[in-house]
Amino acid sequence: MEERKPVLTTNEFANKINKPVSTVQSMIRKHEIQANKIGKTYLIPISELDKITGVVPTDELSKLRLENERLKNKLENYKRQYSTVKQLMQTMEGVINIL
Repeated sequence: MEERKPVLTTNEFANKINKPVSTVQSMIRKHEIQANKIGKTYLIPISELDKITGVVPTDELSKLRLENERLKNKLENYKRQYSTVKQLMQTMEGVINIL
């Protein structure tokens, strides 16, 4: 099964609905689809894709998406912690070598 992100860029959205990017941008301007502007980029919630394509996500699928995002965030947190511990160990090793 294809993994879906919680948001799509205008290019990704256009590819998913087989329309030109200009059409998606026009739909955003006309408020036919909801989008959030971050800098120069519009991010479109995946629920808008479901709305346009007529797909109604199930509660179970929504729960799985949320759990997937939670686990991704947890993994990123562990990566940061590992990096911090690794730097601390290198610092401690340097201190031990000086002594």
